Amino acid sequence: MIKNNKEKPCSDRLPGKDFLARFAPVKQVEGCGGIVAHQADDLFALWEAWERECGGICATPYWASVWPAAIVLARHILGHPELVLEKTVLDLGCGGGVAGIAAAQAGACRVIANDIDLIALEIAKNNFAANRVCIETCAHNLVDASVHLPVDLILVA
Repeated sequence: MIKNNKEKPCSDRLPGKDFLARFAPVKQVEGCGGIVAHQADDLFALWEAWERECGGICATPYWASVWPAAIVLARHILGHPELVLEKTVLDLGCGGGVAGIAAAQAGACRVIANDIDLIALEIAKNNFAANRVCIETCAHNLVDASVHLPVDLILVA
């Protein structure tokens, strides 16, 4: 990773389709009922290549990995669809959106994916399209008490 703080940050630059296909292809999330998502085989190789491509410092690409907590939560939702059925669900700090995808597939009437990382939200949108689910996105910091969304259930993984 580039450590020279004089380099320009590239935290607002989305990796291109070819880059994602090479370093974080869409593939099946293990044990999640056929859900697919962008996933890096080597997170550090992706990070270093992204910084080289951007010519600057990139934030940790947490979106390039499906976190174990998201996998467990998605499995639980898919195994217990009554938890989300016909509910408005917020996937707080969604990353790649796997838990939100599970909620949409399990019958939630509305799913809102939230993350303050704009690149994570764009990757999540790609994942939503790959799974053919309709999920809204929200980039507001919902931990801030000035923003309120009417939801029935909040997922945090």
